[in-house]
This record gives sequence, C-alpha cells and structure tokens, in this order.
Amino acid sequence: MRGRSAILAAAASAAAVVLLSSAPAAAQPSDAVRAQADALFREGQQLLAAGELPTACAKLEESERLDPKIGRLLNVAYCHEKWGRIASAWHEYDQAAAMAIQANQAEREKFARAHAAALAKQLAFLRLELGTPPEGAQVSIDDKPLARDQWGIPLAVDPGQHTVTVQAPGYKTLTVPTTVTGTGEMRVQVSALEKDAPAAAPAAPAAPATGAPDAEAAAPKAEAPAASGGSRTLAYVVGGAGIAALGVGVGFGAYALSQKNDADVHCPARQCDATGLSLISSAKTAATVSTIGLAAGVVGIGAGFWLLLRSSSSPSAARASVAPFIGADRAGVALQGAW
Repeated sequence: MRGRSAILAAAASAAAVVLLSSAPAAAQPSDAVRAQADALFREGQQLLAAGELPTACAKLEESERLDPKIGRLLNVAYCHEKWGRIASAWHEYDQAAAMAIQANQAEREKFARAHAAALAKQLAFLRLELGTPPEGAQVSIDDKPLARDQWGIPLAVDPGQHTVTVQAPGYKTLTVPTTVTGTGEMRVQVSALEKDAPAAAPAAPAAPATGAPDAEAAAPKAEAPAASGGSRTLAYVVGGAGIAALGVGVGFGAYALSQKNDADVHCPARQCDATGLSLISSAKTAATVSTIGLAAGVVGIGAGFWLLLRSSSSPSAARASVAPFIGADRAGVALQGAW
C-alpha cells in the first residue's frame, strides 16, 4: 500500500510541474477557435446526457484541446469516469485539481480531489517483465512509446484490451495482447525476441580467366564500440526532475503561507467567516502539494548526484525512472527509483 501511495503522490506532483511550466506559454485561442470549442462542448454534454459515452467523450476532449479550461477538463474526466476509463479520469481529475489551486477555485478543487481519491482505489496497474532486451530495443503500449527507464514499473492503465509491442534491430517484432480487468497490479511476462533470418549472401563474382585470385579482398570492418555514458545522462535527467519538483514545493509553500496570512484577516479570535475558511482550506492543500514537491525534489537531486558518482566508476545497478500512466490520449507520470 505504501508503494502504491508513493506512485500516486509522485504522479500528482509531476502533473503540477507540467501545468506550472506550460501554462504561461499556452497561446490564447482565437474567437473562431473558442466558438468551435464551445459548440463541441455543448454537443458533448448533450451526448453525455443521452448516454452516448464514446462520442460524447471524443467531442469533450476536442473541445478541451482547442480551448483548455478547468470546466472542460472536469467534463472530460467525468465522461471518462462514466465510461469506465478509470486511469484516464483519475489523471484528468488530478490535473484539474492542480489547475484549480492556481486559479483559487476551491469548490472545483474539492470536487476534483474527491473524485480522484475515489478512483485511485479502483486503479489497475500493468507491470512488464522484460528480462534483458537486446541493444536498441523499443517498448510501447498501445503505440505509446516508453523510455527505457520506464520499463518494469507499474503503469496505471484503463481496463480493457491493450497491446504491448517490443522491437529491436535484427529481431522479429513481438506483440503481446493483454486484457486488464479489475484492480491492483497485473504482471505481463514478455518473452525473449527472436532473431531475424539472415539475408541471403550475394553471389560471388566469377573468377578471372587466368585463375588468379581477386586482388581486392573485403576487409572485415571493426565494430564501433558501444556507446557509454547512459548512467551520466540518467543522473542529469533524475537530478533535473528533482530540481523541478523542489521548485514546485517551494512555490506552493510560499502560496500556502500567503493564503494563511490572508485567512488571518478573516479569522479574528479564531472565528472565521466563509472567506477565511476557504482560504484556510486552500492553504492546507497548497501545503500538502509543497510537502510532496519538496520530498520528491530532495530524493531526485540525491539520486541524480548518486548516479553521477556511480557513472564515473562502474556501470550502475541502480534504477531511477519517471513512470507514465497509459490513458486516452493522455499520459501521467510518476517518479520512482530503486537503489
């Protein structure tokens, strides 16, 4: 249970990092695009009320893509929840809660967190057991590629049919259909890849009439040495993620303190009015996210430094990774490591 809680908490922190870093750069949609998004939103809500969930969710998703808003995202999450796409809805509610904190919309934050908490108990996880894939192998689930450091980590997936694909140069592509039902963790054993049949050698040239051997012989080519430095690159990636998470923790800590100071004005003699209670609730939520971000940042920076030291001496047996969830056109991530 502790490992499952850590994955969910890290995924929430990573989602907050993405939202905080990407929001300022988002371009504002034109009036025409906003009108199209509004029309799709209304159609999606009507279809949702009629129970036509696949079509309703598709229209709501496109509406939110064209003109991202908290209300649109909450409707997408609600549609996926009703449709049974638990992992997608859980991640979307988590995103909406983080956006609501930024927008100081306490009611929407409370709604999103309540639904996310309920769905977290229903999540199904898929863990791939790959053994030792050959050099250059690529792994994907439902055509969504996974980084090498994400292999073997529990991935939150929607119930239903999924396809695991493993490819590598010189080997036959392996496809493993998988059906995910219920909750908890499901392990999928992926067998070793089979080598491709070697290509037919070209016909040897005819010998010279004199019987003399061909003057030019093909010299064997030396194989290029295997690339090194993977552990050092991983150290930078993990350390960078730790710094980003630390920044989130500091930012939300400052925000929590600001909300607390504002609440004191509305709470004379510890008797708070409605505004004071709302500010206190917002401060507590921000403090929780700050704690998670700071913890993840310290772990990430420490792991990155440790990996950097190990990379200078010998190949590291440590594993640190950012684990995604697999959902409908969305992907969540969870920072994990083992050392």
